[in-house]
Amino acid sequence: MRRTLQMMTVGVSLAAVSACADSSRLAGPERSVSAAGPSASIQDAAHGGIAGFYFLAPLVSQPSDSGTLDTTQSNNLRVDVCPLAADPSVQTCQGPAVTVSATSPVFIDVNGNHYQVNWQTDATAFPANMYYRVSVMDIATGAAWGHVDVYLGSTGQRFHSINTTDFTPLLDGRTVPIKFRIDNGAIPPTTGGGTVTVSTAS
Repeated sequence: MRRTLQMMTVGVSLAAVSACADSSRLAGPERSVSAAGPSASIQDAAHGGIAGFYFLAPLVSQPSDSGTLDTTQSNNLRVDVCPLAADPSVQTCQGPAVTVSATSPVFIDVNGNHYQVNWQTDATAFPANMYYRVSVMDIATGAAWGHVDVYLGSTGQRFHSINTTDFTPLLDGRTVPIKFRIDNGAIPPTTGGGTVTVSTAS
C-alpha cells in the first residue's frame, strides 16, 4: 500500500513538472517578458482579411480553402518586404519596402494551385535579427491583398528570443518561398490592406 502511494505521488509530481514545461514552451520567451509582448499581424482570408486571399505554408499554417485559383493575376502582383519597428506591435515600417518580386517574379507553381515568389534573404539589404512585414500588393490599385509578419534570424539560436507561436522564424541567407492563393471571385483591394505607415529618421 505504501509503495502504491509513493508511486502515485511521484506520478503527480512528474505530471506537474511536465505541465509547467509545456506551458513555458507554448507561451514563448516574449510572453514571459510581458503579458502582451510583441504581436504579429497576419491579414488574409483566414485571419479576417480579404475573402479568397490566403497565405500558405511555410509562412503560416496551411489554411482550409476549397476555392479555385485565379490564374490571371500574375502580372498584377508584387511582393514587398519592409522592416518593422523594434516592437512589431507598433505596426510601423522603419523604412521603404523592398520589392522582392523584382528579382524573383511572381509565378504559378507547376501544379497550378498557388502563386509563389522566392525571397532570397541574402540578396536584400535588410539586416538579420529583426522583424519584417511581407505584403502581397495589387499593382493596379497600389493596395495590399494582405500581409504576414516574420522574424529574420542570423542563426537558429536567435529564434529562442522570439515568440515563434506568433512570428514565423526565417533564417537569413536562405531562400524563402512566399506562397499564397487568390481564388476566383476574390475582389481586389482598393485601399488599405497590408499597408503601414513608414517612419522616417529625423
